[in-house]
Amino acid sequence: MPQQITGRKVLSPMSIAPQTHLGRLIEQQQKLEGLSYSAMAARAAARGEKLGKSNIGRMAGGESLSLGRATIFGLAAGLGVTPATVARAMLADMGIALTEPAPDDAAAAIASDPTLSERHRRQLLAALSALKQP
Repeated sequence: MPQQITGRKVLSPMSIAPQTHLGRLIEQQQKLEGLSYSAMAARAAARGEKLGKSNIGRMAGGESLSLGRATIFGLAAGLGVTPATVARAMLADMGIALTEPAPDDAAAAIASDPTLSERHRRQLLAALSALKQP
């Protein structure tokens, strides 16, 4: 990757703060988990998703890639986040802000959690309903 020169300092691309929501998400997860782009790509592959390390770098640098399933699920697997988290960041970069359910709205959180199976979702919603009855 090319380096940027500012005054007398030479900055590598990793020392420049990302300007996109997706770039910040990638940087945040990279710092949190201490993963290289290669490790992220390997993690995605281990979870059955395709993700190239060059694509991670391009997305981290602000380059817009397709919003296809492969991109979203691959990056989510590589970063260790939900596909919804990646999709929200990509949409925010397009100026589309999705609102989140209120933190106290457990039913909405359960209903929208992509990691739950339909069976578990029904069980949790039934349990929540039972807890709310007097």
